[in-house]
Amino acid sequence: MFTAVSFYYVNKASEGVVKKIRIGIWTHILKLPIPYFDKNRAGAIVTSIIHDTEEILEFLNTQISSFFTSIISIIGSIILLVIIDWELALLLATAVPLAVIITGFFGNQEYNISMRYREDLSNLQNDLTSTLSKIRLVKSTTSEEDEIRRENELFSALYKTGVREGKVLGILSPISSMVVMVLLVITFGYGTYRISNGTLSNGGLVASIVYLFQLADPFSQVISFFANYQKFRASVHKIQELLLEPTEEDALPNGKVASFSRNTGLYLHNITFSYNTEETLLKDINYEFQSCRTTAIIGTSGAGKTTLFSLIERFYYPAKGTIFFQNRDISSIPLKNWRKQIAYLSQDVEISYGSLLENLTYGVDQYSMVDINELVEQFDLRGFVDSLENGYNTIIGEKGVAISGGQKQRIALIRAILRNADIYLLDEPTSALDNHTEKLVQLVLDKYLKGKTVLVIAHRLKTIISADEIIILNNKKIEYRGTHNELINSCALYKKLLEDSIYR
Repeated sequence: MFTAVSFYYVNKASEGVVKKIRIGIWTHILKLPIPYFDKNRAGAIVTSIIHDTEEILEFLNTQISSFFTSIISIIGSIILLVIIDWELALLLATAVPLAVIITGFFGNQEYNISMRYREDLSNLQNDLTSTLSKIRLVKSTTSEEDEIRRENELFSALYKTGVREGKVLGILSPISSMVVMVLLVITFGYGTYRISNGTLSNGGLVASIVYLFQLADPFSQVISFFANYQKFRASVHKIQELLLEPTEEDALPNGKVASFSRNTGLYLHNITFSYNTEETLLKDINYEFQSCRTTAIIGTSGAGKTTLFSLIERFYYPAKGTIFFQNRDISSIPLKNWRKQIAYLSQDVEISYGSLLENLTYGVDQYSMVDINELVEQFDLRGFVDSLENGYNTIIGEKGVAISGGQKQRIALIRAILRNADIYLLDEPTSALDNHTEKLVQLVLDKYLKGKTVLVIAHRLKTIISADEIIILNNKKIEYRGTHNELINSCALYKKLLEDSIYR
């Protein structure tokens, strides 16, 4: 009964500790800057959240209590041995340095193998996630066998590392038993010698051997504890590395909260940026995005259009120059406050697993069903909503109801409008729409984004010509600016871009 109760409370305490660790890791991960996610694959992050915390949980559940129980048993047996015969007790104390040597040798191996195991597991998780995310490509190119072959290699690598780990842990038990047997032989031989010269009684020798047998299991448990501690240490090390990663800056230098009026423009002053030190992507960009106006940003692929949005969102920071908002350096504004002023629609529309309503209102602080219904009507999604079995409560996204690219894009646009932001960053907002729907959506955007500062990256002619001003990124800078009528008559590059099929 006592064992059951103690196990329950140890397990409860361990689960509580690991829960807090997982929450702490996840909270920290969500506060990490975008460059961290550029450099680290998702599998490694998931490994820390799941595998490393599971190792900690297993260690706390199975090792801590048995370790302290074993230590108490060992101390008790040693005290009794000292009472019986201190010389025999001193002889048995030689087990301590032997235990240190054994755990030191095998412990280092176990630590290295544990680090290798989590790397193999991370690689496997990365590859499985990648394969599942491109499953249509795999099917359409009949590449199933190639994927199976590659995954088999990763499964085999994980298997081999796991076998190595099992070998190290498995060999500890017989080694510790062998040490106890050697001590038993030494004790018996030395005790017999002591009996022959009259310095030890038969009962003393028998009692010493009995207590030595009682030490066998606790001794093995202690050695096993230190071996498993290396797995625990490897997991803790990786979690510590993750938690030491610097988060995004989220406070003003002077600690004051920024306050700013709505509908003000952005000024990019001498902005230079590169993803690495070898190649500059943007150089000495100077431009003011005026409030209450729509600016279209065009240029060839790789010109830095989306990067410009990332700098405004503060996903990255310029190597040189400053972005001002209402004559204030945006890096001095608390990050959360700043991003609440922006509605960002990326080129790759994000639809998460959840209800349609949850996707429509993701990141929206305040909304009403009246507003949602009105926008659904305006974006011609009423028929789609009515066709769903549970309406707005229908699960969509991964493993939910399948939706088209055009529907995803309109859901994302409704979400952006519901944010009622000051600044709208729209990256290809109508790329998945047919001509008829695009025209309809453009009219809706003109209506709801009136009075907002709108920056739009566009390849569609209708979107470009409706802008108040167009800027052309080329050769790492803004080479041309003007309205459609101004540029079509004076800019050869603009004409070429429009003639390109991508802009039709």
